[in-house]
Amino acid sequence: MTPENLNQGYRYQSLDVLRGVASLAVVIFHYRHFFYAPGVFVAETPQFPFVLGDLPFSGMIGGLYLDGWKAVQLFFVLSGFIFFAIYHRKVNDGTVGGKKFVLLRFSRLYPLHFLTLVIVAVLQLLSLKQSGEFLLYRNNDLRHFILNLFMATDWGLKAGESFNDPIWSVSIEILLYAAFYGLSRLMKFSLSRSVIVAALALGIWFLDYNISTGLVCFFAGGGMYFLNEIFMREIRSPGRRVTASFAILACGLLLYNIVPDGHFLSNRLLYFVVYPGVVLSLATLDRSYELRLQWIRWIGDITYSAYLLHVPVQISVLLVLGRAEVTPDFYNPVVMLGYLVLVIALSIVSYRFFEMPMQSAVRKWGLKARG
Repeated sequence: MTPENLNQGYRYQSLDVLRGVASLAVVIFHYRHFFYAPGVFVAETPQFPFVLGDLPFSGMIGGLYLDGWKAVQLFFVLSGFIFFAIYHRKVNDGTVGGKKFVLLRFSRLYPLHFLTLVIVAVLQLLSLKQSGEFLLYRNNDLRHFILNLFMATDWGLKAGESFNDPIWSVSIEILLYAAFYGLSRLMKFSLSRSVIVAALALGIWFLDYNISTGLVCFFAGGGMYFLNEIFMREIRSPGRRVTASFAILACGLLLYNIVPDGHFLSNRLLYFVVYPGVVLSLATLDRSYELRLQWIRWIGDITYSAYLLHVPVQISVLLVLGRAEVTPDFYNPVVMLGYLVLVIALSIVSYRFFEMPMQSAVRKWGLKARG
């Protein structure tokens, strides 16, 4: 989900921005949390605890209020592409060993996760004291705290949603990283081998939907990296490269739109065909014309912070409102924009003054300990 700043190769700024947009899609999707009645939890609410047409800017972003959660699978595809671009060759030839690989990922992911876990735990205790009940997620006990502590919330061990629940997708990514590292050490990947691994991941579909979906998306993203490399190597004209990649995306969109909504293939085509096509098209466009998107690079920078901070923000707001016995009109566009501005502002502060400093500190400590 997060970019690796130590990449010495080409940085796909368009994919950074896409990752940030996907994170904000989840933030908007979870705006629904403000409409839950007191004492009713996320997993126990109706599918639509709001009037869609009355939501702020529903004409433009109504789809995000309903289906913004599907951006999580886009994270997996993006992670696959970026990890193959940055790590595969280095892991395969031993340049990046297991300890260094773990250190790089731990330093990037864990500090903010631990901070938000502690914050949410404290907030839920305050809620329990204030109203006698938790907010949003019910399973805030010792068992689920330990699962969260080890980033293992979606490994088939949980009883339900708990604490800062969006971390579930990061727990899946931990498994994806392990599979990627192990397979990269064993063999040198190519387009065909990435596709084969993605296809084999469907074999565990009925054992665990989330893990299988993550694996397919991740290695499909890896396949798109190799296809992008083939385009860059074999097609000399930038315009033809971009045309070829967008033609693949157009075919995927056509196939996706042929299948009716609700069909069991609908989401699978979105995750496994359309999303990889989007990533391939942007990456090819980016490499072919060397896009310079520094002016909106901040959107990609705040991806992880926005993803992990928006639920603590929501719980804090609900606690304050409950304490003050105030119920604002969450259908008001100003209220919704205030929520987004607050999350984005806190995410920028978090990235600059916590995420990056902590990442550097942990890596220095880890390298010193190894030395």
